[in-house]
Formats: sequence, C-alpha cells, structure tokens
Amino acid sequence: MGSVQRMSEVADAADDHVVVRMVGFPSPLMREVIEHLEGLQREFTLLASSEQARGEVPRRLLEIVRELRKGTPLPRRVDSGGSGEDRTFHVPLTALQALIRFSRVLDEADSYCRDGDFLLTLPMSDELVAFRRWYLGEFVAQVHGMEPLSWEEVDRGAVLGTSALRGETDS
Repeated sequence: MGSVQRMSEVADAADDHVVVRMVGFPSPLMREVIEHLEGLQREFTLLASSEQARGEVPRRLLEIVRELRKGTPLPRRVDSGGSGEDRTFHVPLTALQALIRFSRVLDEADSYCRDGDFLLTLPMSDELVAFRRWYLGEFVAQVHGMEPLSWEEVDRGAVLGTSALRGETDS
C-alpha cells in the first residue's frame, strides 16, 4: 500500500486537501446508503413542512431534520462499478468535523427510525451502518496518518459496537 499524506504535510499544501484511498470500495453498498438517505430526506422534508408534525415531533428530531437537510458529505452519484474497486477522494481538512458530526446525526436518525414513533423510514441495516462508519471513518483515519483499511478487513462487529469512527480522537 502506498504512503498516506500526513495531516502536517497537507496543512502546508496550497489547497488544504488530503487524498483518501478507499480500498475494496463496495459501490453497491454505497448506492444503498445513498438511496436510504434520499428516502430519509424525503420524509424529513415532509416533516419539516407539516405544521401538525412540528407540534408532535420531538425537538431533537426536528434539529436532526434541519441538520441533514443542509446536505451530506457523501457523493451524490456512485459509478456503476462493482465491489472491490479502489477509489480515491480529495477531502478538504475543514470537512473532518462535519463528517464526524454527520455520522453522529445519522446514528440518531437511525434511532428514531428504530423507534417507529415518528418516522416511517426503516433504520439502516447493520451491514449499511457498518459500511457507513467504515466509509466515514476512513476519511478521519487517513487524514490522521493511518493507512487505508479495506472494506474486506473491517471487523463489522467492532464497528457496530461503537459510534466512534476509526481515527477519531477526543480532542
């Protein structure tokens, strides 16, 4: 595997971006995540425009709706390639905190989906949650100088056991 740019090297670069390599990128799973998020967005749009819902829906869920309607750091379209292809992304350093926050907000949205009290959308499957955390975690990990971890190497049980993304620090 090739060397990953370190954060200090990237910070000195004119464009303040880091190159992140996704090894063994499973395009079909990414398409499923995007489709799920699009469905959730449609439901959130309806919730946000409903006067009745605003009086009945928990305040935090409405905050999540607003947060997710701002946009996502996920690509809008995924090439039709199959699983196992490597992908390269150029990520601005300023996006890291947004990626971590996005992951937390999606975890909260999944919790509301599981409860079934206010949303009709089903929660993401365990496989999609594991993929989503791996995907977002790779950006964080590689910006912090860690080598890429392929999707095939991911311990799905460990990823599902924590909301922390790979490479995430408390600082």
